[in-house]
Amino acid sequence: GGALAVWTKSGFTWEGSELELTGGTLGTVSGSVQHGARSGAFGVYLAGRGLHDRGWRDFSPSDLRQLFADVGWRGERAEVHV
Repeated sequence: GGALAVWTKSGFTWEGSELELTGGTLGTVSGSVQHGARSGAFGVYLAGRGLHDRGWRDFSPSDLRQLFADVGWRGERAEVHV
């Protein structure tokens, strides 16, 4: 038996915005963005990432797209996230 606990960012732990863009050889381009905000007992966090790699040989390109969103409420004795 065992247990696994995963803690993610939320509007309570990350406030502000960040944008990152990178490029490389062989047509590799990637970028990520994240934004977190808090208003009273509510918090929201959004993150996205994308990657396009043209590949080093014919017919071998790769594309990746990821999105994460968290909306949360925090009270005195409880916290709920969706």
